[in-house]
Amino acid sequence: MLSPLDWFPVVRSGDDLLVPRAAATWFGGDADPDDHGQTASGVPTKGQPTLLGCALPLAGYGLKGLRGTPLPMMALACTTTALPNPDGAWAEVTCGLLTLKLPVIDLGPALRTRHGIDLTVAAFKHFVGDLSQGVITVSYRLIRGALYLGREKGAA
Repeated sequence: MLSPLDWFPVVRSGDDLLVPRAAATWFGGDADPDDHGQTASGVPTKGQPTLLGCALPLAGYGLKGLRGTPLPMMALACTTTALPNPDGAWAEVTCGLLTLKLPVIDLGPALRTRHGIDLTVAAFKHFVGDLSQGVITVSYRLIRGALYLGREKGAA
């Protein structure tokens, strides 16, 4: 087990990192009044109801709310100009029998929430149909995440 957080288990599986269970919420889009619509990668969520992506609490970006995350620093799946980043982070997220391969386009959720991943509105709806459920349980695989363990500077 790579995580000191009992609610956020992370295990290594070859080059990948597996999170066998995590609370998942949704973020962004036109339905989120608390979100300004911009992501750390530069991909806007407002006005994009079909945008598939996720936010992970990746280390090393200097965000106070992510200090202590068990996930290493990785580049986001898109550049700040919203172009695809071939070296960026991707997650295979599973809920029940459904799996989506999603680009990591943002950072979060804050660890104080005890949530392990945020999904865009379209990704959340893919799994449960609507946003009213609020929080769902998923598992995910951070593709090639184990290759970045120990690389982040001052990530703790």
